[in-house]
Amino acid sequence: MATIIPWKRRARVDEEGFEQLLRPHLQAMYRLAWRLLRNREDAEDLVQEVVLQLYRRREELAAVEVLRPWLMRVLYHRFVDEQRRRGRQVPLAEPDGETDDPLDGVAHPDPEPGQLLQRMQDVSTLQAALDGLPEIHRQVLLLHDVEGYTLKEVSVITGAPVGTLKSRLNRARAALKKVLTEMEPSAGLRRVAE
Repeated sequence: MATIIPWKRRARVDEEGFEQLLRPHLQAMYRLAWRLLRNREDAEDLVQEVVLQLYRRREELAAVEVLRPWLMRVLYHRFVDEQRRRGRQVPLAEPDGETDDPLDGVAHPDPEPGQLLQRMQDVSTLQAALDGLPEIHRQVLLLHDVEGYTLKEVSVITGAPVGTLKSRLNRARAALKKVLTEMEPSAGLRRVAE
């Protein structure tokens, strides 16, 4: 649960103040939404719904001591609620192999073609391995290892106790390692490398 400063009165937060509070966190919110949903439009919709929800409660934002984990918790719970309401699972992969990952374009400056191919293969293999994990393991890995939240912050986001998260993270890493060691390089990439 987010720490609310008891001595701090709830300030009047106008549109500009609301934007100033959220702007530094929007990219992280979108990145988490995309990683949970694996679809650009759905991720944008989720972030927009959360922002609208928060705008109605904007006075509370000024009283939150550590805003980012609190925002991620709101986003995560909205995601879980939507999945339950729709009675569906998170899509595991894009049908054509293409993704809208906002980090796909981030690369080392001027990579060699061989390095670029290896990086693309590594990212693709890792994503396929992550997609093969149970949702509860995938989420803790994404939040902790990919997004860099501490276990305490992941606890705030998910509402799960830190001890439970440690156990899940350990099992998730072991499962990911097992999946990665069992995976064979794709035939298409082997042909390109030859």
